[in-house]
Amino acid sequence: ADPAIAARLLGVEEHCEAKAIKKVVENNFHRPLSRLQTACPRDVERALRTLDVAEEAVLRGTTLWVPAPADEALRVTRALGCKDLKTPTALLSAGLSAEVVELEPGTCVGIALLPNSLSSLGDAEVARQLARHGPHRPRAAALRLALEGSDRAP
Repeated sequence: ADPAIAARLLGVEEHCEAKAIKKVVENNFHRPLSRLQTACPRDVERALRTLDVAEEAVLRGTTLWVPAPADEALRVTRALGCKDLKTPTALLSAGLSAEVVELEPGTCVGIALLPNSLSSLGDAEVARQLARHGPHRPRAAALRLALEGSDRAP
């Protein structure tokens, strides 16, 4: 971590002594974080580790090497195997998505996330289509729901 950024995060001077840093961290961060300990212990633990890294960076005081701005860009993603940079996965799409996840062996649970445009379909119809196509054909159930919903649309 960069000592200047770490010092700003902690609210101390860049070339401060260890005792002063510990005192500031304890006064500014430990008290508020201790109130959150019971509600979200993992987040508090992560915050404390981040503070430890920042504290270490301020004490270390050395500036990390950073490439020149002209050398920062990465133009050869294929050589590095960065396929995801070339064709990123879409987070939202208009395409149909169906997935089967086994929650417990031997059980069958159906969940359908439908848009408002399919609100004309009742719960009974959705349940009937999911049951009709069973757990092995979720795409067929989704397509049938989409077709029936579009037939009923005004």
